Amino acid sequence: ESVRGDQGFMLRFVKLHPTALQFATETLRRDEALVLEALRRNWRALQFASSDLRASHSFMLKAVQVDALTLSLAAEEIRKDPDIVCEVLEREWEMLEHVDKEL
Repeated sequence: ESVRGDQGFMLRFVKLHPTALQFATETLRRDEALVLEALRRNWRALQFASSDLRASHSFMLKAVQVDALTLSLAAEEIRKDPDIVCEVLEREWEMLEHVDKEL
């Protein structure tokens, strides 16, 4: 197995360089713990997470608690989710610009 699929290696790597998540295998880009660790250091790392995670209500609720800016990289249906939007706006009212206009 290459280092791209080695969770221990990738965890150490994203702690140093959060956007290194882009080099992880698809399986690891679906790993909640790994992605959250990257987000704690740089919210932009979410762009390299799997689309499944970016569309997951439970995961994105955790992500916006780490950094409200992650909402801007979430799947469209998440940006329309009232629970997540409320969580974000409680933390950062300026994030209203990233909320779906239909809400």
